[in-house]
Amino acid sequence: MFKSAVIIDDDPVNNFLCEKVLGSSDEVERAKSFDNPVEALSYLQGKVADYELKQDFPDLILLDLNMPQLDGWNFLEEYRKLPKPITEKTKLYILTSSVDDRDMRKASKVNFLSGFISKPLTVDTVKSFRNFNRFIPA
Repeated sequence: MFKSAVIIDDDPVNNFLCEKVLGSSDEVERAKSFDNPVEALSYLQGKVADYELKQDFPDLILLDLNMPQLDGWNFLEEYRKLPKPITEKTKLYILTSSVDDRDMRKASKVNFLSGFISKPLTVDTVKSFRNFNRFIPA
């Protein structure tokens, strides 16, 4: 079971649906969503700063690729700068509506990504996160 999840997608409807799916899966205790990737990154940086104070860093992150201000690829570049001993315990999945094979190939080269998932998120997908094959076809 995941203690906490973060959903990062500029679509508030998708975030709401993901929170509902995560909650109904019995696999996630609590979920927080961000429709602004810059705010999400700031939140995660704050969690790193508070980590020694026993604040929970999310153990599951779902990231969209196509967002304004900071797209998923740029978010990943910033995320990579966070301390590895903290982030390596987190499962980070791209959750996208992209059907571009180039996105999946690019994602497969990011060694800290746990997988690439096509929207919409389903309870079955959430239940499979613990044993997830790194990349499944979109």
